Amino acid sequence: MAYRRICSKVDARFWGRMVVVAFVLSWLCGRAVPVNASGSPVVRVNPATQSVKLGSIVTGEIIVQDVAGLYGAEIHLTFDPSRVAVQDADLTRAGVQINLGPMLTSGTYFVALNRVDNLKGTIDLALTLLNPTPVVSGTGVLARISFKALATGNSAVRIASVILVDRNGIAINPLRTTKNSYATQDGVISVLPEPVYSNPLVLITPASQEVALGETAAVDVRVQEVVGLDSAQVHLVFDPALIMVLDSDPHIADAPIGMGSSCEDGTCYVASNQIDNTKGTIDLTITQLKPTRLTPTAGTLARITFQTHAAGVSPIHITAVTLLDRNGNSLVPAQSRVSAIMAQDGAIAVSAETVPTFLFMMRQIGNAISFH
Repeated sequence: MAYRRICSKVDARFWGRMVVVAFVLSWLCGRAVPVNASGSPVVRVNPATQSVKLGSIVTGEIIVQDVAGLYGAEIHLTFDPSRVAVQDADLTRAGVQINLGPMLTSGTYFVALNRVDNLKGTIDLALTLLNPTPVVSGTGVLARISFKALATGNSAVRIASVILVDRNGIAINPLRTTKNSYATQDGVISVLPEPVYSNPLVLITPASQEVALGETAAVDVRVQEVVGLDSAQVHLVFDPALIMVLDSDPHIADAPIGMGSSCEDGTCYVASNQIDNTKGTIDLTITQLKPTRLTPTAGTLARITFQTHAAGVSPIHITAVTLLDRNGNSLVPAQSRVSAIMAQDGAIAVSAETVPTFLFMMRQIGNAISFH
C-alpha cells in the first residue's frame, strides 16, 4: 500500500507538469493562444550592436523587459550563417543549443525546444516554469547566445517571433495577435578584419631651418611607412618665447593649422585643431570622411606656419601620436614588434639679425606670385 501511495503522488505531480508542457507544445503546433490585455513587455537583443574580430567569439543576451506574471516563453531568431555561427552551450547533447538565462530557470522548469541550425541561421527556444515555481515579473535575461565570427561584415540578429505566457497559458499583453506580437529590438554583430600592422614614422619636415628674426617659417607634419591610415591624433610642443603659430586662414574660425595633402580636397573631418601660443602646444585630430581614400604609404597631415619674435632655437617636439585604421584599430598594437610609433622632431633656429622691412615686404610679395 505504501508503494501505491508513493506512485499516486508521483503520478499527480507528473500529470500536473504535463498540463503545462502541453501548453508549450501547443505553441509549437501553431494553435491560437488566448490574450490577456494590459501593458505590453519588450523583447530585445542586448547589446544592440557589438563588434568582434574575425575568428573571435562574442556573446549577446535576449532580454525580456517590463513583463508581469511570466511563466513561459517561445522565441525564434535568425542570423547570417555566412558571417557568424552559434557556439554549442551543451556539448553533452546532440545538436547545437544556446545558454538559458536565469529568468525562467530559477525554479523547476521544462525546456520544450532549444535548437540552433547554423546552416539556415535559425535559433528556436521554448521553455516554461513548472508548479510550484512562482511567476516572474520585471526585466531579466531569457537566454545567452555566443557567436563565433566566420567572415567580415554585418550579421543582424533578428527576433522573428516571440510569445510570452502566464501561468494559465494566456499570452501576456501582446500588441497584436500576429507572430510579431510584442515590441522587439534586433541586434547587429559587426565582424572586423584583422588589423594591418605597419611601422609608421611621423616626422617634422624640414627637420631644421634657420630664419631671421621677424620672418615666418613653415613646417609639415608628415607620416611615412603607414598602411591603412584612417585617422590621426598628433600633439606637439614648441617654445612660445621664440615663435608663435599663425592662423592658417583668418576668415575661418578654429582653423589655426592648415591641412596637408591627405585632406586637401575636403575629405577629412577635423575633430581638434587647437593652438595655445602661451603654453606652446599644438593638438590636432583628423579622420577621413571617405574610407576608400585611405592615406597611402606616405602623406602630409598638416602644415604649420610660425612667426618668429625672439632669437634662439625652438624645438618642434612630437609628444604623442595615435594612428588608427577605419575600424579604430591601432596601426601599431602592443603585441607588434614595434613598441611605439617612431617620431622625428624638428627645430627652428631664429637668428638675431632682423629682416629689413622693405626686403621682408618684397619677399612676401614674391611668395604670393605664381608663374604659369
